[in-house]
Amino acid sequence: MSYCRSNGDDSDVYLVMTGHGLLCFGAGWRLEETHPVHKDSLTITSRTEMIRHLGAHQAAGHKVPDRAFDRLSEEVEYLGDFCGDES
Repeated sequence: MSYCRSNGDDSDVYLVMTGHGLLCFGAGWRLEETHPVHKDSLTITSRTEMIRHLGAHQAAGHKVPDRAFDRLSEEVEYLGDFCGDES
């Protein structure tokens, strides 16, 4: 299930949970760590780090809906920070 979808309306990023962690596809934009298949994506296994990453998207002028931040924050509280596999 996605946290937000790039739709041109209220979100420029697409964020989804995978078996490896949180996968963010973002507006043709990336940081230093990328998914091996998609040059404009990033997989992070820390919910807190993803919140920071989404904040960086906003700082760059990208639209990220509040609901993505809210859901991640709730998950940190109830599920913990780590998400993804341990391999």
